[in-house]
Amino acid sequence: KKLHTRFKNSLGGSRTSRKVRTDTSRVIDAVVRSISECEKPTRMLQEQEAYSKLFYTTRVQPTVKVSLEKAAQEHRSLTNGERVALVKKETAMLYAQESPDIKDQVKQNLDKLAAVANSFLKGLAEATGMSFSLLAGGPSAEALGAIDIYSFHVGQTKLGNNFSTAYPGFDAGVMEPFRDFLHRVYREFF
Repeated sequence: KKLHTRFKNSLGGSRTSRKVRTDTSRVIDAVVRSISECEKPTRMLQEQEAYSKLFYTTRVQPTVKVSLEKAAQEHRSLTNGERVALVKKETAMLYAQESPDIKDQVKQNLDKLAAVANSFLKGLAEATGMSFSLLAGGPSAEALGAIDIYSFHVGQTKLGNNFSTAYPGFDAGVMEPFRDFLHRVYREFF
């Protein structure tokens, strides 16, 4: 509602502005309607990533600290990539050992995050008739400042593939350059 009011108040009173305001109102209404419906997400994030977000400080961090201290005692300095690999390895190991209750909690939170992003994109797709891909990322405090990246897609080919599955080079051609970009944006974290 606030977003709708902001657009309404920001646009002028000319004929062109009224048309833009009407078009903008339709898009915003469709997006808000889609988000409020909270549809099932079309792309799921990794369970270990969600587990890390939820339980890093209480479950993963102590194990990571022990591994980092061990490396320091061996006079081995780890590169950023090695630290990220260590965190991912420890997270995957700990998640595999978790109880079914914890895994259910992770899956529920994962569904909520993906549902909001996908609902937003579906609302835009409904309002405009276009397909959308959203890339998001930044440093994760839970992963010692390592860059986390995510992608969400709305729109499918006749075979049912979204952009990430239809484009064979998606990881190397899209996600890796985006990760490199984020390293430049958040350079103070490294």
